[in-house]
Amino acid sequence: MKTRLLLVAFFCLMTNAVSAQTMYVTDSFEVTMRTGRDTKHKIMSLVKSNQKVEVTQQTDEWSFVRLQNGKEGWIMSRYLTSKTPKKETIKSLAQENEKLTRSLILCKRERNKFEKENKDQTKKLKEQNNSLTKTGESYESLKRESAGFLELKDAYEKASKDLAAQKKRVGALEIEVKSLRWNKGLKWFLSGAAILFVGILLGASFRKQRRSSLL
Repeated sequence: MKTRLLLVAFFCLMTNAVSAQTMYVTDSFEVTMRTGRDTKHKIMSLVKSNQKVEVTQQTDEWSFVRLQNGKEGWIMSRYLTSKTPKKETIKSLAQENEKLTRSLILCKRERNKFEKENKDQTKKLKEQNNSLTKTGESYESLKRESAGFLELKDAYEKASKDLAAQKKRVGALEIEVKSLRWNKGLKWFLSGAAILFVGILLGASFRKQRRSSLL
């Protein structure tokens, strides 16, 4: 008979057993956890409101639970609820809000970093544009100076050629002047020699006439 009762009790326990489910102790209570499914059983622990428990077996009146510290016992089912307590909801929302706040702070930092990098890149781009403009201006100036240099070079080469021609002409004139001087000197020399010769002839003739008159 006892064996049959034990089998029936075991069967009842098995039929009432449920898969582990997370539930919470209802608000504004501190309920007792007992060693059995009756108020006559010994109290094992006091479970505070909103405390999370793991339900492994459940009947209409009693539920077998496991606390977070590992203790197991029976609690009246009416003191349990599957709804998340307001405090837990508020706590969860607060944690989510804190997480979102941290994410927002990180986003702001990233945005500030991006804005700074964008500002730096804009500044560098402006400096590069200014440098490019100056380079273009220098190129145009060098181009103009190069054109002036080429013109000056052409003028110099032309002047050098003209100078060489003038030197050549001056050399020819110097030779011509020297030739004229030589011819003029020779002419004066010949003229002097002729005058001297005529003088000698006249002197000789005069002496001859004088001798004749003396005889």
